[in-house]
Amino acid sequence: MEVANRNYRIAFYLNGALREESVRPDETALELLRERMHLRGVKEGCAEGDCGACTIAIGEWNHQHFRYRAINSCLFAAIQLHGKVVITVEGLADSGSLHLIQQKLLDNHAVQCGYCTPGIVMSMFCLFAEIADPTEQQIKTALEGNLCRCTGYITILSAARDITHTLQRNSPNAILPDYCTEVAMQLQSFAKKIEPHFQNSKEIRETISYHKPVSYSELTTVLSSLTRNEFRFVNGGTDVFVEQNVHRKFAQHLIDLSTIPELKRLERVGDNVFIGGAVTMQELLTSLDIRQHLPMLCDALQMLGSHQIRNVATLAGNVAHASPIADGSVALLAYGAIIELLSPRGTREIPIDDFYLDYRKTALQPDEVITTIRIPVASDFASFWKSSKRVAVDIASVNSAFTANIIDGRIVACRFAFGGVAKTPMLCNDLPQLLLRRIPDETVIRECQDTVLRVFHPISDVRGSAEYRRILLKNHIRYHLSKLTASVKSIGGNHE
Repeated sequence: MEVANRNYRIAFYLNGALREESVRPDETALELLRERMHLRGVKEGCAEGDCGACTIAIGEWNHQHFRYRAINSCLFAAIQLHGKVVITVEGLADSGSLHLIQQKLLDNHAVQCGYCTPGIVMSMFCLFAEIADPTEQQIKTALEGNLCRCTGYITILSAARDITHTLQRNSPNAILPDYCTEVAMQLQSFAKKIEPHFQNSKEIRETISYHKPVSYSELTTVLSSLTRNEFRFVNGGTDVFVEQNVHRKFAQHLIDLSTIPELKRLERVGDNVFIGGAVTMQELLTSLDIRQHLPMLCDALQMLGSHQIRNVATLAGNVAHASPIADGSVALLAYGAIIELLSPRGTREIPIDDFYLDYRKTALQPDEVITTIRIPVASDFASFWKSSKRVAVDIASVNSAFTANIIDGRIVACRFAFGGVAKTPMLCNDLPQLLLRRIPDETVIRECQDTVLRVFHPISDVRGSAEYRRILLKNHIRYHLSKLTASVKSIGGNHE
């Protein structure tokens, strides 16, 4: 029997042309572009944001600047393409002539089977569209979310350097196809709206509807009309669509938080930095306030996911997902962050110390959403470390964060947070008293190592045995305290 499903009419610019499509609320950009629009350069590899084969470029205006960002289309809702410029690898070549990036990959023998190549091309496109003369590290960061099992990475890096040299000799605009300027200007007056409509279908879809509130008032109205097990919040969708793609878990309703202005707050006020629930990790990494006052958070986020993931994922989402080894959560625990929440009943605050209750269980009530993360900036010293097989795009075996206040070379207050060793990210509350008024010499380091091993009892799993994690715990203690000792003379009584 055919049933009526709610679909949505969206409009976006695809490779220079305005397109209107009907999409399901649970449809990914990958499904739309590859399966229904037949753009085969958008490839599915892992369906969970690890391989980068599905990378596309999303263009939009941001603070008077038009910017392209690389995203994993397998984890991005098709409905969120509305009102954006989308470029796939098919949109780069001009009248049969290869694009500069494609040509340089070919010239440097950086192509073999070609499956991963379109994603690599699009990651490079977004990099060079933003930075004509990137550093070696910027190139590696842009490509860290793209896997290639054929050529290795030396030839790909050589191609990136070759592109840099070419752009230095010629116009940096050689990266952008001719249509880019025109569609960017057209997007400024874009007025089409997402329109729901119903159509008959033989397949019953799990996800019924999509909600896109533009204010706190609209958000609480939506929350009042649904029960918690019916909906999921979406901003970047990097967790929601992994659950959907890999585990086939569908929410009945999706609530998109990306267009609520208050959730984009990012500012320092007094001794606190306020981070809105819809601020992406990449926005945090490029924020002067974050880099100046919370550098350890930058260290943690730089190791979290790939460039494509950080372009859409949020710190609030990382916290709410409640992974026992969430890099962002461990850093926030060490900083002593405060979580601000909103529900139809009003607002409340909860220290992150009290936020995690059990494995994947938090203090969030069914109708609450994280609106802001407030982080004190009073630490004299802060450091983060992560043990994983890959530097980025990998889940840690153990991660840890440490903050301290120093007077006359001695610790007067500190916070030690760990992930991967318990059901939740956890503080080791025995360490502050042990370290109080002491200098972290070898004796102190060993006492701290013994204490941590008594407190935590890690398990064995695919990322490491319990014994391996105990060794990592000892190494993490030594790393943080040795780093503090090396820098304590320069810290004095000054803050971060």
